[in-house]
Amino acid sequence: MIDWKNSLVRAQQGDLAAFDAVVKQFQGMAVGYAYSILHDFQLAEDAAQEAFIQAYMDREMLREPQAFPAWLRKLVFKQCDRITRKKRVSTTPLDDNVDLHIASPTLLETVERQETQKVVLSAVDTLPEDQRIATMLYYIDGYSLSEVGEFLDVPAHTIKSRLHCARAKLRNKMIGLVEETLKQNAPGENFHNRIRKILEGIAQFPWESTWFCFEGSLYGCLKYIDKEINLAYLMGVSGGAFKFFWHPDSSPAMCDLSLLGEEPIKRICKALGYSYTYDEDRYTICHKNGDLGGLQKDPSHTEEYYTQRIVKSIDAGRPVLARGILPVPIFDDKVFLEYCVITGYNEGGKVLYGASYFQAMLQQSGYFRVEDWYDKCFGVITLGQRCKPQTPLEIVTDAVAWAIDLARTPKRNTTMPTRVGTHTWHYSGLAAYDVLANELLNDKRFPNDDKVLSAAIELFMFDGIFLLLEERQNAAAFLSQMASGGLPGTGLIQHAADLYSEEAAILRSSTEYISFQPHTQLDVIADRSVRRELCNIVREAKIKEECAISQLELVYKVLTNC
Repeated sequence: MIDWKNSLVRAQQGDLAAFDAVVKQFQGMAVGYAYSILHDFQLAEDAAQEAFIQAYMDREMLREPQAFPAWLRKLVFKQCDRITRKKRVSTTPLDDNVDLHIASPTLLETVERQETQKVVLSAVDTLPEDQRIATMLYYIDGYSLSEVGEFLDVPAHTIKSRLHCARAKLRNKMIGLVEETLKQNAPGENFHNRIRKILEGIAQFPWESTWFCFEGSLYGCLKYIDKEINLAYLMGVSGGAFKFFWHPDSSPAMCDLSLLGEEPIKRICKALGYSYTYDEDRYTICHKNGDLGGLQKDPSHTEEYYTQRIVKSIDAGRPVLARGILPVPIFDDKVFLEYCVITGYNEGGKVLYGASYFQAMLQQSGYFRVEDWYDKCFGVITLGQRCKPQTPLEIVTDAVAWAIDLARTPKRNTTMPTRVGTHTWHYSGLAAYDVLANELLNDKRFPNDDKVLSAAIELFMFDGIFLLLEERQNAAAFLSQMASGGLPGTGLIQHAADLYSEEAAILRSSTEYISFQPHTQLDVIADRSVRRELCNIVREAKIKEECAISQLELVYKVLTNC
């Protein structure tokens, strides 16, 4: 037995190893209690696992550590109730005339072990509830009377009385079999290892490092696997640091690199040396009532297919990128299908755990739990085995060529479904700067309406200037990293990095007029003189962007002539 109270105090401070010790201490009791309700050990483990995860995520709610056993019991009961509502479990009422006596040891020797367990568990199931629960908890994993009483929040002598009555009904010859059977079904290392893996995935996911859903999801997955990767490198290689998208009609998720489909994940995996599998389904747009018509899935993308992909990847220690399983409300009339990360599963993949940028906005952990996810799933990306990575020269050459292409191509074919339709193209690169600048001076976009103005701040500042600022900061950091690697054209590369730093400084000057707190500045964004200054900032940033791209074109010539 461990000093679980000290471990729990450390766990409440975020110590996963300490919480693992707490799980080991109470897992038998949690599963035994769940079995007494559900009469199925697999379902009991599912319920107990959910309860432990919830206990960790809500650990700050527990004010008194000594109350943990009773609190955990309530969480297990809650999960059992959820499972019972989904799948009613049949139970057999106690019949006082039922003979629970096993005839003879000779007969037991001829019965298959599985059949023996079935008989024994059926006998336990017929006990009255209080006796059944006491029997399960006392015998499943060597708990004492006081520990069982603490979990059930009743005195130890009450547990002793209940066990005495249960033994009388089960008969002496059955008690030994009950103890043996329950211990054989007690949760082992696999149980707490699954919980630890889920919580590690959630705890180690670095959402705070970026505002971008796709780039953030991809970065978190790779960071979980390879601690050496940094965000600027990923942003540079994938193109996230160099892109800029805009659409005149609300510009949904113009900041999201996933607008470009498979290309970004292909580039980053090629550079780092990872195989990957990319599946993305399409929505059928139904304009009636402005709703989505539903998923138009590849026939091979069945629920079983996606589930197997996710489970296999998680079991191999690799988180999964998934799109759409958590529709994200933006404004009031749209839902963007953003990426999130799956870090664990339960019930064979019917329940998924993970982390999401938008969940992190709503709660500090960023954790979510979702079931019935398949119909909402828009796509899945899984990372595979390591393969040969690109050389540094190949990486920077491809990244520079991609950056030039993103800047010089004025329009791009894209698909971003929302509840009000889908945009099949976006302004891109240098052309997007012009559209953003012009739209800032479009008074129709900024009427005297708080709701519209709030949306405009989200659109023009957060999805526009502020995100562009973060992108260009990453561009400067990425190029500086490449310049320090002794590649040809080092001076030219560093000069391009300096130009992106200067552009970031220009964009940062927008905070003199409007800050990162959008809902408190509606009157500011409505002021045309303020918007004129913001327009000038965007145009000045475009000039610096053109200089940076011209410099990258020189870099590309040098690199390709090596």
